[in-house]
Amino acid sequence: MPIQYFSNSIIRGRRSSRQQIVSAERLLLAHLLDVIPNATLVIGRKRVTIQEIAAQVAAHMAAARETDEARARLTDLVAAEEEARAVSCASVTALREYARVVFGDNSLQCSTLGFPPKKKAAKSVATKAAAIAKSASTRKQRNTLGKRQKAKIKGNAAR
Repeated sequence: MPIQYFSNSIIRGRRSSRQQIVSAERLLLAHLLDVIPNATLVIGRKRVTIQEIAAQVAAHMAAARETDEARARLTDLVAAEEEARAVSCASVTALREYARVVFGDNSLQCSTLGFPPKKKAAKSVATKAAAIAKSASTRKQRNTLGKRQKAKIKGNAAR
């Protein structure tokens, strides 16, 4: 495995992946206490030992590991939720249809369960006009008569 060095971008977290940062920190922890066993640095007006720095880096690595585990659990939980929702959706759809058949679309029981009545599609004026024209054309071709037109026709009985 090639040695990954801390560049400024890895130290500051810019343009580097979490994997690069954790890999570089793992390398640092493996060799830090061997290379610099006893030193004290001043960081932001505070004296920090190498052991404290190693503990901070280890804490970050542990937090990153916990985050990875939590993401894996979250992925599993989301998949389980989606599967449960698919099963639930099918059951609720069947229940809604059953309630509509047993109680009726506009029943109090359906609205109590939260099932809205089926909405009828509103026909546009153009659709209605086309239907009227088609009906008139069919009637003319079949030479059918309406109730009132039939009533006007009087036949003569042969004697």
